[in-house]
Amino acid sequence: MGTLPISTYRYVEVSYSLSDDFVGSTHQLRLDTSDQGAAFDTFTNNANIDSTAGSHTFIIDLLSDDGTTLAGTWSGDWDVFRWDFWNGNTGNEGKTLVLDKIVFASGVTVVPEPASLALLGLGGLLVARRRRG
Repeated sequence: MGTLPISTYRYVEVSYSLSDDFVGSTHQLRLDTSDQGAAFDTFTNNANIDSTAGSHTFIIDLLSDDGTTLAGTWSGDWDVFRWDFWNGNTGNEGKTLVLDKIVFASGVTVVPEPASLALLGLGGLLVARRRRG
């Protein structure tokens, strides 16, 4: 992976494609650092990871699972990032998972979805119109 200091790269965005709907819901993450050995964590909120056919993306906070710190105190550089999508689930024979892109980042920028942005704009227009009248 190269040199990715934990103090800088806290988040990872995973983009992936599925050939078919996948069966099962157990996803596991493995992290290794230059200072610590392998640590495994089962996603506590794995329902947010889409398992239907098509292209998908999700973001992981590498230092937090569900608001609590992952097992261990992380320091050094990220050495291994492994995501086990179907981790022991049967019924996925012949289906493919393709990791399209993995991006490490120091922060997350929230971008409103188009519908929310349209509502915000409509609200602004209504306020401006009310002030004129």
